[in-house]
Amino acid sequence: MMRFTRHWRWQKNLAENKKLLVGEDLKEVHCPLMDQVIDYGVCFDIHMVVEGDAPTWTAPEKATNTPNFKDICLKCQYHRFD
Repeated sequence: MMRFTRHWRWQKNLAENKKLLVGEDLKEVHCPLMDQVIDYGVCFDIHMVVEGDAPTWTAPEKATNTPNFKDICLKCQYHRFD
């Protein structure tokens, strides 16, 4: 049962993120790290830092100075899993 649940969650996340990948003209999102609406490009910059694919200085300081910013970003509905 546990294996099925994990697989279902993964599929759900993938389905939700397909909206972002297919391009529903997502231009702005609410960022829980910055507590404001931000451009999707800035969201992607933060995502890259959280995933370890970019240096910290490439994301806004306000986001990276938030305690537990990686955990918060990973739980965000706009975090990409691709």
